[in-house]
Amino acid sequence: MKIKNNLIKLLILNYVCFSSSFLAVEEVRAVQIEEVEEVVQAAEHNFPIAGQLSTSSIGSKRDQYLNDRGWSLGYNQKSSGSLFYIGWGEASIKESPGSIAYIDSRVLAFESSLLTAKGGFARLSSSRIATETVQEFFKDELSQPADLKPNSTLKQVGQKIVALGNASLDKLLVKLDVDPEEFTLKQKQTLARDSLQKISTIKAVAKVSGIRPLVTFEDGGSMGVLIVYSEKLRQQASAIAQGKLLHQPDVISGRPTIKEQLANTLPNENDYIFQHGLRILKDERGNPVLVSFAQSGVKVTKSSGKFETNMALKAARSAAKSLSSSHIAEFINATINLQDKTTLAESATIERVTEGDMSSIEESLNTGKIINNFVKQGAKARLTGVTTLKTWLQNHPDTGHLIAGEVKVWSPYLSHLTQTQITPTSKTKKITTAPKTKIEPKNHSRSSANFNDEASF
Repeated sequence: MKIKNNLIKLLILNYVCFSSSFLAVEEVRAVQIEEVEEVVQAAEHNFPIAGQLSTSSIGSKRDQYLNDRGWSLGYNQKSSGSLFYIGWGEASIKESPGSIAYIDSRVLAFESSLLTAKGGFARLSSSRIATETVQEFFKDELSQPADLKPNSTLKQVGQKIVALGNASLDKLLVKLDVDPEEFTLKQKQTLARDSLQKISTIKAVAKVSGIRPLVTFEDGGSMGVLIVYSEKLRQQASAIAQGKLLHQPDVISGRPTIKEQLANTLPNENDYIFQHGLRILKDERGNPVLVSFAQSGVKVTKSSGKFETNMALKAARSAAKSLSSSHIAEFINATINLQDKTTLAESATIERVTEGDMSSIEESLNTGKIINNFVKQGAKARLTGVTTLKTWLQNHPDTGHLIAGEVKVWSPYLSHLTQTQITPTSKTKKITTAPKTKIEPKNHSRSSANFNDEASF
């Protein structure tokens, strides 16, 4: 019995020791797994680091720009009480910094970003206008709000229309310039939805003429642009396009010329590398002037021959010149064509503006392209007085690519001077020097100069 008891004790002791060892091993294993998970979860070891992503880089720059001014994306209110809209568009630079076509890919990314921002504004404005129309109707007809938020979708607005009774639908259709006679209730609902969408879209697209690029941001892989819209800018665009703003022939004492303003804002030649698109500045007479920035890559390397280099330089200068002129022409044509609501109403492409997911970047870009195509298909104004203010040639500070650029200006006043055969003198400065040392490709975030403040819009 004693031997049996001792044997049992020995077995129990071995079990305890084995269990203790097993538990100790499991504890060590658990600690090791936890440590491994911590290592795996550390962004610098395995996963992309947020701050190194191009979208995050320009996004943080954008947010800082807005925060410094107390603005946000969407509608903002000035101290005077008037509203202005800040929008955003973004696109990838499809060519890598090592590609010879990188510079032109940057330019295309800017254009895509601007179209995306314009399309997003048009889509949001269309829904906002439809919402305000229905809200106003409900308030007048039913003495109660329609319970819709300002950013309601057209689908949500349509649901409110479906809930209306027959008599109220008749009144809404009359308000939308549709004769409700001889239609069934279901047909009236469809008519009201379709008519409201079309009218809202026409009004929204017409507003695009009041959009301006505010500032651009870029890094090695992407480009982003902030836009601004206000009724003041829209009215200014209309006045410029119609040639109404040429009533200030006298120079205002102490007011800088456009050339002096650019020299102050862009003191270094390579600052022009990060300026894209159109800005509106006031000259020494107080007249608004369209200032167009354009550039094109010179597609050669150090190993290229002299003839090849000269031909590539000539092609790049020609492309920059053409793009600079087109920015001005498109501004005028867009303002004229988008104000023609009869033509807008008859355009089948306009009905496609509000299709698809409203929050989709792709849909916003498609919308921007639709509007852009509509403008290009419309009437084209003949401009006189477009003047080259500056040409430049510089190497990109991060990649070394050679870039040719041009700045053109136009205003109703300059056009008037040209028509009366009085041409202002303006010497163009050309810079052909380039760094001799090799420039290693880098991936810095860059932004354009800030020409705008709240008072300008």
